[in-house]
Amino acid sequence: MKIQIASDLHLEMRPDYEPNPVTEFRPVPDRDVLVLAGDIGTHTNALQFVEDEARISPVILIPGNHEYYSVHTRHETDYAWRQIVESMPSLHYLVAEGVTIDGVRFWGAPWYSDPLRLRGPGSLRLIAGSLNDFDPKYDDSGRWTVQRHLEEHALQTRLLREQAGWVDVVITHWPPTLHAVAPGFKDDALTGYFVNDNEELVREIGAQAWISGHVHDAYEAIVGDTQVVSNPTSYPMGAADENGLFRPDRVIEIRPRRAARS
Repeated sequence: MKIQIASDLHLEMRPDYEPNPVTEFRPVPDRDVLVLAGDIGTHTNALQFVEDEARISPVILIPGNHEYYSVHTRHETDYAWRQIVESMPSLHYLVAEGVTIDGVRFWGAPWYSDPLRLRGPGSLRLIAGSLNDFDPKYDDSGRWTVQRHLEEHALQTRLLREQAGWVDVVITHWPPTLHAVAPGFKDDALTGYFVNDNEELVREIGAQAWISGHVHDAYEAIVGDTQVVSNPTSYPMGAADENGLFRPDRVIEIRPRRAARS
């Protein structure tokens, strides 16, 4: 199976909510699936892009943090995408759930981070005061806090563990490994928010591939038997984006190896 992968297109910052087909995204005509690992656009402003891609192949979309940057609550954003899925059978919107396509089992979720694991409790106040995720103007429910972030991490980790030994491809917005961190940010106080340092879980799940996003530096590594990989664009930065490693037609290949659960 050929899986085209991309994340962090941030279409909310691009003209007409469309990526540049040369530098920012290029559809692969013979792909079997397109995986979009979050931060594709705010709320549903990526809809036209997603619709166009779903005419080529099935599309798996998981929300990152920017999908929820809007006047709508998280529940409303998820509901809006699920309503779209009802009329678009080739689109799969995954929030801690799975789908099987041509015998390949996918499971996707934002999989929020656990800053306590990497930086300890002293980092939580800094995270709460530094990041837009916890700014009330980006969540008019007023309910998205660092504590909620940690609770969702614990819940999604539990649900992910249930996939151990079954799932072929895991898709999360937050990366599972420090391989995702650019050298200049290894010691940054906020790094524990941007990635999950949990390679033990990668080995426990045993998927063929784990696709992620969130950080704007592409990476690829092998953890146990799993290919951990990302292909983010970034915020537009004038003539060049942040991430010079983005490949607009990035494809990974896997083959079905597990029987999907009934």
